[in-house]
Formats: sequence, C-alpha cells, structure tokens
Amino acid sequence: VTDSDIACTSNGYNIESPGNTCGFDQTGNQSGVTEAELNLGPLADNDGPTETHALLTGPTVSVAIDQIPGADCVDADGAPLTTDQRGFPRDSMCDVGAFEVQP
Repeated sequence: VTDSDIACTSNGYNIESPGNTCGFDQTGNQSGVTEAELNLGPLADNDGPTETHALLTGPTVSVAIDQIPGADCVDADGAPLTTDQRGFPRDSMCDVGAFEVQP
C-alpha cells in the first residue's frame, strides 16, 4: 500500500500537525499547527476505556479547544455527541478529538 492508495475524507474540524500533507479543506480544518499550538499532554490514563491526550490550557491554550459548534458536534448518524470518549460531558462548543476539557 502506498500513500496514493489511501483516500482520506474530511468532514471538517481536523487538525494536522505538523505540515499540510492531507489537503483537508473542509470547514474548521487546521493545518500546519505547531506542537506548541496543539499543546497536548502525554498519552495517559485520563479516565475512560483507553488512554487519551489531554488538551492543555496553560500557558498556551490548545487550538483544539472549543473548535466545533454544537450543530456540527454529531456522530455519523447526526445525533449530538454529548460526551467525550471518556464519558465526560461535552459543552456547546466541542473540543476536537477524544478529550473534552472540563470547566
């Protein structure tokens, strides 16, 4: 399998770091995001069934926080995503990925 054999489709709100090799051009996609801008914690047990990367809030707030409007924060069937992968609640602006920062 080569890269040219793989088709990627974006429905929006993806973050590509580093660079811009995927060619995502949908609403909310971010490319060329630096490690500092992404500001992720290490892969760790943050509760839930699998390890996740926490989205950090200081001193730089992760660009993944509050990026998805509630109307677009839905599953494949269009139902609202009310919790993150860990079972923690999502708010009116969803964070990108499996981890939702809690108030």
